[in-house]
Amino acid sequence: MSSHIEKNKEVIEDVAVIEPISNEAATKELLKSKEDELVFHTIHEHIVLEVRQDVGLRRFH
Repeated sequence: MSSHIEKNKEVIEDVAVIEPISNEAATKELLKSKEDELVFHTIHEHIVLEVRQDVGLRRFH
């Protein structure tokens, strides 16, 4: 996969398609995905992800 950042968006330029799957199977794969895995419905012509900074939660006593 290759991508570039524009403002706070990551634009995916190139991906490796593993196999076509049904919507139901895609949902299951999404739930199983971890870390840098991306499950995306291929009906979309462009893939653009919003980049977020991890924000830690603070506890107040």
